[in-house]
Amino acid sequence: MHFKRTGFFLFSIFILTRCASAPPELAVADYQIGAALWHQTSGEFRALSYQAYNLARYRLDNELRKKHTKPPAVVVDVDQTVLDGAPYQAELVKKNSSYPDGWNAYVERADGEALPGAAGFLNYAANRGVKVFYVTNRKEPQRAPTRLNLLRRGFPNVDGPGALVLQSSGTSKENHRETIRKNYDVVLLIGDNLGDFDKSFDDKAIADRKHAVDASEKLFGSKYIVLPNTMYGAWEGAVYDYNWKLSPADRDKKRRVLLDGASKAVE
Repeated sequence: MHFKRTGFFLFSIFILTRCASAPPELAVADYQIGAALWHQTSGEFRALSYQAYNLARYRLDNELRKKHTKPPAVVVDVDQTVLDGAPYQAELVKKNSSYPDGWNAYVERADGEALPGAAGFLNYAANRGVKVFYVTNRKEPQRAPTRLNLLRRGFPNVDGPGALVLQSSGTSKENHRETIRKNYDVVLLIGDNLGDFDKSFDDKAIADRKHAVDASEKLFGSKYIVLPNTMYGAWEGAVYDYNWKLSPADRDKKRRVLLDGASKAVE
């Protein structure tokens, strides 16, 4: 009996040692915890959202004092611009999963909350005779629940002719913006991703995206209004060189390599 107990003890120590030294399984979505928490819990996020839409109202008032050869219009993105998608990102973290897992089901629920200030501003614009266009990368089969969600949150002009624009293919919104510009003077574009504003930002590397922003410096805060989104977007695609087929481990390596610590600046 003594030898059996000793053997079991040694075997247990061996197993525990192996488990302690084995690399932990990479949590696919753990890196998003802070990002999703910030969106869901911080007063700062709400403040920035109100700030964006207050600025949009100020800029719209200025634009409406001018003469326009076409009816004025505002173009907005949907997810993380007028509707809050943070709960979906939080679900991914809890399930240790990634997009598009559960996305269709989330859209079908049509219960996303309006971002602070969004509905108020767009109703203000509509009441002043401005056409509102919702240009989103959601796919055409998701039209019905997207429409329902926007209506539930009190957004205007959802059923206007051509007002809700979804993607049939690709992710660039430039062709949709060009179609709108044929009949309207787009005085404001509002979004959380650079691709919501102009094609010059599409599919660019990290440095090129920054250069493109610098080249359009005067448009930000005047014609382009940006909402904060730390959870996802083309910025993350640029981190992975737009290779979304990378394994979770390779994505993690990409993220860590690009972290620019302060220590190297101290000499």
